[in-house]
Amino acid sequence: MPRQLWEAIRIVFPEAAFLVCGYAPVGQPEPPEVLIDTDWDAFAADGRNPANVSPEWVAYYRDGNMAILAGFDLTIVGFPFVVADKIDQVLAMEGTNLRELTREEFGHESQWPFLATVVK
Repeated sequence: MPRQLWEAIRIVFPEAAFLVCGYAPVGQPEPPEVLIDTDWDAFAADGRNPANVSPEWVAYYRDGNMAILAGFDLTIVGFPFVVADKIDQVLAMEGTNLRELTREEFGHESQWPFLATVVK
């Protein structure tokens, strides 16, 4: 995930921690979620963080207004429209927006039909 998106999320959501859950191998029980500081450096440094040991992980807020699904080669962030608009406002102050960050990662939406409904 681009750091500027991470920081925009932190501005819009004043909560100081995400719930983070890793994935277990097939047939194993899923590990419990862990409350992890949202500070960029603290998130990576926390030894309890499932993101440090699981190739895929989910971070979210209990209120349901944000979720991140991350893997080796892809990060998907989900928000309600009203939250996405607030994050776009923060990103606009840095000269970008969610649409442009998506295009940087995936190319133009005409190349990815499944994204067309997400970025329009």
